[in-house]
Amino acid sequence: MGQVCSADDFQGEFQNRTISPQDEIFVEGQLPVVNQRPSTFNDDDIINVYSANGGKNNYQNQAVGQGYLMAQPYDLKENVHIRVQAQGLQNQQNLAVLISVITKEQLMVDARGQTRERNGIDLVCLIDHSGSMSGEKITLVKRTLKYMLEVLAPQDRLCLIMFDCKCYRMTRLMKCTPNNLPKFRIAIHALQARGGTDIGNGMKMALSVLKHRKYKNPVSAIFLLSDGVDEGAEEKVRSDLNQYNIRDPFTIKTFGFGRDVCPKIMAEIAHLKEGQFYFLPNLNLIDECFMEALGGLVSVIANHIQLTVKPNSSNISLKKAYGDKWQYDSWNNVYTLYQPHLLCGVHKDFVFEVQLNGKGPTSLNVRLELDPIEQGQRIVITETIEIQQFVENNQQNQEVMSNLYRVKGAEVFNQALQYAQQGQYQQSQQLLLGMQQQIQGQNINDAQLQMVTADLQMAQKYCYPSQFEAEGRHHMTQLHVVHMYQKSRGVQINTYQNGQLVEFDCVYQNNIQKQYKDDIRQTKKNAAQPISSNQYPPPNMQIPPNGAAYPQPPFQGAQLVQFNQNPQQYQPQFQNNNQFGSGNPGWVAN
Repeated sequence: MGQVCSADDFQGEFQNRTISPQDEIFVEGQLPVVNQRPSTFNDDDIINVYSANGGKNNYQNQAVGQGYLMAQPYDLKENVHIRVQAQGLQNQQNLAVLISVITKEQLMVDARGQTRERNGIDLVCLIDHSGSMSGEKITLVKRTLKYMLEVLAPQDRLCLIMFDCKCYRMTRLMKCTPNNLPKFRIAIHALQARGGTDIGNGMKMALSVLKHRKYKNPVSAIFLLSDGVDEGAEEKVRSDLNQYNIRDPFTIKTFGFGRDVCPKIMAEIAHLKEGQFYFLPNLNLIDECFMEALGGLVSVIANHIQLTVKPNSSNISLKKAYGDKWQYDSWNNVYTLYQPHLLCGVHKDFVFEVQLNGKGPTSLNVRLELDPIEQGQRIVITETIEIQQFVENNQQNQEVMSNLYRVKGAEVFNQALQYAQQGQYQQSQQLLLGMQQQIQGQNINDAQLQMVTADLQMAQKYCYPSQFEAEGRHHMTQLHVVHMYQKSRGVQINTYQNGQLVEFDCVYQNNIQKQYKDDIRQTKKNAAQPISSNQYPPPNMQIPPNGAAYPQPPFQGAQLVQFNQNPQQYQPQFQNNNQFGSGNPGWVAN
């Protein structure tokens, strides 16, 4: 159990007395007055809790489910599968082994066409309001938070915390009911940019909210939004996670605004709880990434995921596990990986390199354990596969090879990042180009590899001092995690093929995440205001060649302006000359 927090644990704006929910003050234009004592953060709104397994779940805590999906539960045994495949590697004695955890999509509409009730979410939004967030940044953050209120359901609970060099809890963990929505809007409107940045202190308050809450929704997360640098924040968060020892599953997602944000700190904080880091140089993409991340929380179908891989004899050795989240038990020769959540509609593909040491059995045992988010016993799914059979098959398994080069590409992003950080930009560029050529030489038609190749090509353009410091280090940090762990990233990927602009969404997102992101895109498109046809763009505009800059369209406030002209139509796309969908929008011909 973690230690109980006191007001002295935070360098924040605390009041000496505890404020009850009945005494809270929400006045338009003023900072909300709510309880700021971490030790009394058990003032969260009540939720309907049922008893499962005699009032205890698998971890001897109070049951947390609400029964919203009891009529049409997601059957884990029926909808979650393990698949093991292998492929011999040329000029090596090793084999690549692919272990896939596959989950079916969850329909959010029932057989009668009505939207199904989903499980509740506990979401803590930690918002940097330091001085560097002034202007467009804080304006777009407010807009995104207000849109989020329209997406969250009454069974969801939200806590808003703002921080600069201090931290302040703007709302309790409250249900998103019609009665509470005006309070959230008052809190959002009260956000003002000022002061410095203390991410570690803000994260400590967010963790305290999750630690001391009295009731618990099945899915929990912390969203950290910041544009600054706080050296050592990741170690502070690591220490606080160990201190609080929160046994309920939750994840951390971080959103970094602009070039000043430290990608290493933000990525490592997210990685501590198997989350993801969104880098946002284009502020107009804040809401899209935010909604995609929220769609991921809505998609959760299981908690406390544990995957173990064990050879059944000394005839097979696991030589390498790709990714740094595997824990190796040398005494039992077992690899174990933990994830707080599992989403519906995803492929989670894990790659090993194995070596066969002689004749005899070469079987591999894979075991998946997971908790239903509602009620019931812990589910165990096992698969035992004989690896020798894949050696005797001379046909190339494209799925195995595609994932092998996906994780190899992910490693190259990290290696190229380290070279560039040491000023060895040419070596970094050569490394990226070499991997791009290796993948292209495989002639594998695969959406994952198409995205990896596009990102390798884009990253090479950042292997110069000014470009690397401006955005390259941010992108490479993000891309390593995106491709190693198949994390969605919220932005559209744009590249050129045969001189033509090709656009595609991140293949790692599921249908619910894509729908959430598409909805906000459509909302922004509907809100865009047309401009006069004789203003922009020039009528003879053509798609620029690879690497050329796009002219920038006009903007009105924070709204993207569209222009239509017949017979040739121009539509704004999030595109810039680095072939990555996260820069100034450019105009391209449809």
